[in-house]
Amino acid sequence: MRTLAPISISTYNRIEHLRETIKSLKKNDLAKESILYIFLDAPKNGDEEIVQKVRDYVHTIDGFKEVRIIEQKVNDINKNMNDARTIPLEEFGKMIRMEDDNVVSSSFLNYMNDGLDFYENNKKIIAISGFNVPVKYPDNYKYDYYLSTYFNAWGYATWANKGFLDIVNYSDQYNEMMGDKELHKKVKRIHPKLINGLKLIQEGKLNAGDYKMVFHLIKNNLYTIKPIKSFVDNIGHDGSGLHCGVNDRLQNIELNQGRINFTEKINYNKNIDLIYYKYVTKNENLLKRIYNKVFR
Repeated sequence: MRTLAPISISTYNRIEHLRETIKSLKKNDLAKESILYIFLDAPKNGDEEIVQKVRDYVHTIDGFKEVRIIEQKVNDINKNMNDARTIPLEEFGKMIRMEDDNVVSSSFLNYMNDGLDFYENNKKIIAISGFNVPVKYPDNYKYDYYLSTYFNAWGYATWANKGFLDIVNYSDQYNEMMGDKELHKKVKRIHPKLINGLKLIQEGKLNAGDYKMVFHLIKNNLYTIKPIKSFVDNIGHDGSGLHCGVNDRLQNIELNQGRINFTEKINYNKNIDLIYYKYVTKNENLLKRIYNKVFR
């Protein structure tokens, strides 16, 4: 019998965003068969009322096989995020990870679980990404997804046995890269803006699991799966999110409502993968907002 991946969402004080996220998930046929984890950070001084409203709302959520609620006793965003990754992975061996501002399509859970099943034994694939930027891909590209070295955390799925937790808990990427001339050249060629981000991580000024994941992918010639048409719309670019600012270039995306046909025929296509990178690097501040987020 097929075992579905649990869904893990971490949240704090954005009750309206969370409502929209939950509402979109419940439109998925697989929601009623899925376990939903909600990780609630404790309030900072002055936030007690709004955080309590979020907690009260979370206890009313239905429409899932089971809702497991973890209420943190001390305000610690890093612990809350780490628990949201670690607990589901350690129990189930796989998970679907979301933020509280990720509105998803009605076929999102099918896409994620199908991808997890199809690529479970493929050592080259580390994660299934649900988000993509709203760009047009070449008409002669015949597949509805591709292999990518550019990871995005806005709705993704992964497995415990592919080292995901080790990747995001490791913070010595910059020293490792600078001590290896060939690796440094490789990173500079594929993702030059990654270098400064790794330096900030090394200095303790940035906690960005996205950067860590991309470094791991580049270093080891590994990939994530990315859909041509996004299954996720991030509605947090209204100034409410952490480091997101106000921007409409990555929201109000028309979502993919279809079913992906996964196939072994797809190989890495650099030109297709670069379309994503070129889009986000058109605007320096946009790229910074994407990657300077705490890995939520």
